[in-house]
This record gives sequence, C-alpha cells and structure tokens, in this order.
Amino acid sequence: MLCFVIEKQQLTVGCRKVKMSKKILIIDDDRELAELFGGFLQTFGYPPPCYAGDGREGLFRLERDESISLVITDLEMPNLNGQEFINACRNLYPDKKIILMSGEFFPDDDLIATAKRYSADAVLPKPFLPHKVLDALTIAGVSPKMF
Repeated sequence: MLCFVIEKQQLTVGCRKVKMSKKILIIDDDRELAELFGGFLQTFGYPPPCYAGDGREGLFRLERDESISLVITDLEMPNLNGQEFINACRNLYPDKKIILMSGEFFPDDDLIATAKRYSADAVLPKPFLPHKVLDALTIAGVSPKMF
C-alpha cells in the first residue's frame, strides 16, 4: 500500500519516540485516474497516496489505518458512492478531512457552498485544474509544508 504523508507526530513507546506519519487516501473506482491524480499531487511535493476502489474499501482502509487524516473521494462509484461514504465517515471518523471530487461540479460553482451541501471540507471539479487542486488542499488544511 502506498501512502501519502501529510504531517508527522511523535509518539512515545516505552522510552523510545516513534514517528507516526499522517496519510491521504484517494477513493476512486477509476484506478488510472486515481494514479494520474496521485502523480499530479507529487508534482506539488507530495508522495504517492493510498488508494481504494470504492467507498466500502475506503471505510475498510480507515478502520485499519488510523494515520489517514485526509480522504479525497469521487462522488460516483459502485457499492458505496462518495455521498454514502462521507455520511458513514462523518459518523465513524468525524475529524477526518474530506475532499469530494466529481465531474458534476463546475469550476465556476460556489465550491465552498457545494462542499457544505455534501458535508465535505472541500470539493474538486473534474477535470482537475492545477489551481483548483491547490485551492481544495488549502481549504481542507493540507500543505506540503506539513511534512
């Protein structure tokens, strides 16, 4: 599993300090698009993200990995779509940051109002425009400086 390191925390285990990295999870049923998006993020200084193919797998990964702090999820997916994932995630993990991406959003939309409507921290229209990706990450509180 590839993981996207966001910030580091130190934990004390016995007498030793252990660094725990926070990660980003991208959930999209289009693996090629998710990898393209992950590569795009790497151009901004981020390492590769973790990946899940649908909302159900995304919830499974969150259950198994407490260090995931930001989820970027597609809206339209099989099994458990983005809205269903967000609803479940907000109930189980209310502190997780969530960016919702979809081709249903348009660059001229009021993206903050749209994010609130979907209970997301930010939304990202597809296709991805570089400044909109950076805007969504900033609105969600994520920066390469957090490494």
